[in-house]
Amino acid sequence: MQSERMFQIRRLLKPEFVRPIEANLRSAAYASMIMIANANQRQVRTILQNRVATREQTAQPGTTCLVHARTP
Repeated sequence: MQSERMFQIRRLLKPEFVRPIEANLRSAAYASMIMIANANQRQVRTILQNRVATREQTAQPGTTCLVHARTP
């Protein structure tokens, strides 16, 4: 459906008009993907920070918190 519509648009418009429009659509889609990825990354970071804070609050005195240990 969308490819058929794009074909009709291409047929109506000259290539010098179509190329910038397609480039703008691509860059807008890319920008929105980056924004979504950044939002997801912030959510994950917040969740992990909350888990660390919770474990630190509930940890027994004198024990080591394994959350901070990182494996390569």
